[in-house]
Amino acid sequence: MRKFRLFICCFIILSITLALNGRTDQTAAAGKAVSTVTVGKIAVGQTTIEVIEPQLTNWGSSAVFSFRVRVTNNSSQPEKLMRFDFKVATGQGAAIAAKLASKDISTTIKSNSYQEFQYYAEVTSRETLGNLKLVVSEWNIHYADFTKKLGVIAIPASYRPTVGIGDSKTTQINRQQVNLSTSHFYSFDHSDHMSLSLNLHVQNWGKSQLEMPQYAYYLKSAEGVLYELKQLEQASQAVESKGHRSMMLYTTVPKKMSNQKFQLLIAQKAGGDGAVYASQYGFELGTPQSWKAMKPSSAPVTIAFNEGQFMFSLNKAESASYDGDGTAQIAATFQIKNTRQLSLPLPKLTAFYDINGIRYDAKLTIGNETGRLLPKAVASAHMIAEIPNGLVAGKKTLYVMEVLAEGDSPVYRPLFAYQVEQQASPDDSTSLYGYKFIQKHGVELALHIESIAVQKAGSQQKVNGIINIENIGNRSVQLGQYRVSLLTNAGMAYSEQSGEGSSGTTLQPGFAHSKTFELTLPANASLTQASIRLEEAIVDNNDDFYRPVASFTISSAGELAAVQDKWSDLISDSGTYRIKTVSTNRLPLEDKDIIVTEVQVKGKGREGLPPPQLSAGYILDGQTKIDAVIVPMDDIASIAGQTLTYQVIGELPYSSVVRKAALSISIEGTARKSALQFNISSMSPVQSYDGDQLYAVGAIGNSSEVKLLHVQTYKGDRDDLIEVQFLQKSLNKRSVQPNQLAGYLVGADETYYPLAFSEQSAKMNNGEYAVLSATAKVPGGTKSGSLQLLLGQGVSGGKLAKGSGSSSGYVRAVRYQLPAEAEAVAVAVAETPSTTTGLKMLDISPYALTVHAVRPKVSTGILTYDLEAELVKKMDFHHFESKHELVVELIDNKGNKSEESFFINNGSSGQQLRLGKEVYELQALAFEAASRVNFYVRLDGYKKLLASSAVAY
Repeated sequence: MRKFRLFICCFIILSITLALNGRTDQTAAAGKAVSTVTVGKIAVGQTTIEVIEPQLTNWGSSAVFSFRVRVTNNSSQPEKLMRFDFKVATGQGAAIAAKLASKDISTTIKSNSYQEFQYYAEVTSRETLGNLKLVVSEWNIHYADFTKKLGVIAIPASYRPTVGIGDSKTTQINRQQVNLSTSHFYSFDHSDHMSLSLNLHVQNWGKSQLEMPQYAYYLKSAEGVLYELKQLEQASQAVESKGHRSMMLYTTVPKKMSNQKFQLLIAQKAGGDGAVYASQYGFELGTPQSWKAMKPSSAPVTIAFNEGQFMFSLNKAESASYDGDGTAQIAATFQIKNTRQLSLPLPKLTAFYDINGIRYDAKLTIGNETGRLLPKAVASAHMIAEIPNGLVAGKKTLYVMEVLAEGDSPVYRPLFAYQVEQQASPDDSTSLYGYKFIQKHGVELALHIESIAVQKAGSQQKVNGIINIENIGNRSVQLGQYRVSLLTNAGMAYSEQSGEGSSGTTLQPGFAHSKTFELTLPANASLTQASIRLEEAIVDNNDDFYRPVASFTISSAGELAAVQDKWSDLISDSGTYRIKTVSTNRLPLEDKDIIVTEVQVKGKGREGLPPPQLSAGYILDGQTKIDAVIVPMDDIASIAGQTLTYQVIGELPYSSVVRKAALSISIEGTARKSALQFNISSMSPVQSYDGDQLYAVGAIGNSSEVKLLHVQTYKGDRDDLIEVQFLQKSLNKRSVQPNQLAGYLVGADETYYPLAFSEQSAKMNNGEYAVLSATAKVPGGTKSGSLQLLLGQGVSGGKLAKGSGSSSGYVRAVRYQLPAEAEAVAVAVAETPSTTTGLKMLDISPYALTVHAVRPKVSTGILTYDLEAELVKKMDFHHFESKHELVVELIDNKGNKSEESFFINNGSSGQQLRLGKEVYELQALAFEAASRVNFYVRLDGYKKLLASSAVAY
């Protein structure tokens, strides 16, 4: 009955697993699971010899006959493999000694156990599997000629050495039960070859971690030709207990092999020099599926990769941009989401369009410089392809591939296909303030209108504005010669007199170039449905030949009147700066409030200007003047095509009511008296972020990303302590100390509880992660789910704060809703002194603790206890300056308590709970023997109960 219940349980779990995986990447085989096949068995005394799954593989002019031998020792004494001899009897009458494939293994079989060994023998290529027999003999000095034949094993005619198409193989590898299966056998035709790729799935059903052997993988064609498969590199070959791993295998073959059927051979290197390969498993793969057979879909798709899993979803397909030379550019954007809880490397991708059977390659770029995605993070991928004008309208199929190998013989793994419908547009115009993506010499540029204004004077009207050209690629590009034109809905065109002399200007990655324009039109010319066009000279310094590269449509004249985002000029001795305000927030700070306005500054023209020395102040309700501190966000020496950001901070009593405000900005140390005043009509609401949304810290020179990681409540005598943990990733190209964070927890009644952040004294390298801890004291019983997090970047002394110490203010604030905290406590019962159940992976974020046992022991007449515990990281991180302690509390039957504490892997003086599995000694109790043990995490004197367990003797 127990076996029946176990079977039902396993069936339900397997059914749920297949249901979950069915929509994603088909990692489970759809057919039956084929068990290990024994072709013959011989018993001698209390020892049984089984011959398992023989294989015959031709390797050029010779062949290798390989088989596994399972020796089962049912006696109480060890058995020696060298006692037995195996010879292969060929169809030609020869007897060839079989050899062990590996000599680096023990050949002693322990009592009442079994062990498997791989054997091989080299035979002629004329042999067939049915002609070969295995002669098993026993060595003994008491036999004539020291040997006696135990038996002959012939291979049954019904035996099949390979697993059928779609079936999986259940076997044992390194004494772990394993299921092997294949999927996604694809072909991709290139001009002079064909690439093949497939997935090999390993499901570890054993109780321990499986370390995969160093197998060799081959594709065998129906004609017997072998092609070695390469494996995409993985950080580890290990497969966790009850875990799964997919391996990407690929190779190239001649194009004539497109209709061939193939087998997958998994072989082990044999012999002293490893020049011989002994096949262990074979899988029928059939004919590879062409990439053209993929069915296009518009639905999101989740795909398993060599490391991790990503979800892809099509975002938008843009209309065509006509180049004026008979071709057009079409573009598409899709999102890539990391669905796992660990940071993952982004796959290398390529894409192309298939239109009427003709392939058009697309330039694919992913907007992520680090090459990695944080847990649950999303990146955008942009694709641009050039096609003939006549093919713009109608259906197209967009194929996205993973690049497994580059060079002269590239290998692509088909991932998914989208059906894209795009309509022809005479100018492919986007909205007035939308973004347009184009390519220049293979580098992607983002274009948008920063500002535009109309001024009427008599019989004329003037349209003035700025078009921003930003390099979002990964290398520099030389800009062309540009001009701006306006095309009215009536078909009338008005252009600048001559293009701006930007030809030859080098635009570095991440930098922007501002193209200013002024157009003169008749006063009665309608601007409704007119298009603002950025045009590029086909031939530099020749104003007769321009082609449009971007177009922005004015939907209505009201769009121009409603523009708030305007730049203003501020003149200094060094040159002219352009300044605009972005937003203004009113934020709490201790017993007062602060007004924070974000201001952007750039140089007017192409010359490099020094960052301006600004001074500022606020005017409240037209009367009260407040001095302000200006905090630069960027660390640069010269403005060269960049936009700088400043934060202007002024203080006022938190009880003050402000009806209107203005910000005054001027430049210090200049002979030209120039100042600007910006009216602040209303305070901007603090932006609300979702729990998974990344918070950007810093700007040019010191930037990072922060993700909300964990929330936990610690109990005190009167009040509680709520801890919020963050995961911070450095995005800097140098090793720098990250900027500080600051903020508050906010109650439903707008009560503010200041957060104290852990130190950040260590410098972080590019791509490194740090865990940050912030704590706030709240009234006892406060639920974390009822609070909001007000988070910003700390400032101190007119600069962004770094490292340790407190901040005097904060900027760029956002709000998060804190998640509700799970309050369950693990309770376990000790079954024996050496086993404790239920105390696995206790959450002491960012670590997890497993308590294997609490064992009493008597030493020199004193009763003490051993704590066997294992501490692991829950995620990948490099820095965490923690003050957390693990508290172990022993309690006897009378309620007496004794506790011992361990700092959790933080390098402090005192007892340490270190990473890995160790045994820690708990000091003797001064009372009766302990009957129960409690585990707490302590932080700043506050505790949280993790688990409770009985102590058995």
